[in-house]
Amino acid sequence: MTTYLMNTTIVPCPGMWQVTLVDSDRHRALEQVAEEDIYQAAVAGEQRRLRPEVVSAIGHADTTNLINRLLRDLPGMAGGFEPVITNRMVVKPVVGDRFVCIKLRGRIPEGVLLSEEQIEQIGYEWMRMELLSSQG
Repeated sequence: MTTYLMNTTIVPCPGMWQVTLVDSDRHRALEQVAEEDIYQAAVAGEQRRLRPEVVSAIGHADTTNLINRLLRDLPGMAGGFEPVITNRMVVKPVVGDRFVCIKLRGRIPEGVLLSEEQIEQIGYEWMRMELLSSQG
């Protein structure tokens, strides 16, 4: 199954979804998703690698820049890490696929691209989504 990194919690297909908040504290939430969902275990002397099943579907560079900046500050990333890339794509999940989402806490005007600073000002939270069953 695939784990998609997303910058939205919009459901891309009909079905039954499980949606959970990772942690109400953004820093702890990022630590959890980095360790449990995104990166392979640390190997001495090597940078942290993305898990093979992880695909970034984050289409905005400022969002990936923010995520990578925040990852740099985590203790488990001190030896370096494979960065999250900007990759605007259409996601077509199948049952069992998971999403790790950075979700804004506010609505932005249509067509507006946010800077890292604006994302921080609006606020965000980390969510997990899993497609449990599909329709059609």
